[in-house]
Amino acid sequence: MAKRHDKGEEISRGEIISAAGALFAQRGAAASLADIASAAGISKGTLNYYYTSKRLLTLDVARELAGLLTRVFIGLLPSLTRETTPEQAKALLAERAFPPGGDGLYTARLFLALFHEAEMGEGSLREFLLQSAQKWRAALEVGVLRSRAPLSDFCGRTLELLCAAAAERVVIEWK
Repeated sequence: MAKRHDKGEEISRGEIISAAGALFAQRGAAASLADIASAAGISKGTLNYYYTSKRLLTLDVARELAGLLTRVFIGLLPSLTRETTPEQAKALLAERAFPPGGDGLYTARLFLALFHEAEMGEGSLREFLLQSAQKWRAALEVGVLRSRAPLSDFCGRTLELLCAAAAERVVIEWK
């Protein structure tokens, strides 16, 4: 259900999630609800109508990102062969999850910001990321079994590999 905000225009949860994601990618946990409301072009009261807490909004941002990363992992499966090494698989993952130019840097920064927030103790976000990593691992294991590729260690380290790939992408931009 769309609610009208101060300007008489309709706002959607997707627009709020996009604004929040952009701020989390730039500022991490320092992005406040007031900052997010401003970036979305709505009042804080309208934001509170959709999200009663920053934790709930953060989880929705994480769900959007997890959906994107799940599509990346599933898309990676046809590329796994018997000859695929863990290093090649990591490079493919980095290229597809955090591609050069455009949204790749944004996605890398957002992933690192959410991962950091989860590591700092936000339990529901941490649990969500761990559950997502289990799904990604299962998807990769299906690909490994299908191809009989030597990637079992790679599958078990999905979060670590995503963090490394995201960090590498951000560092490349800084140079």
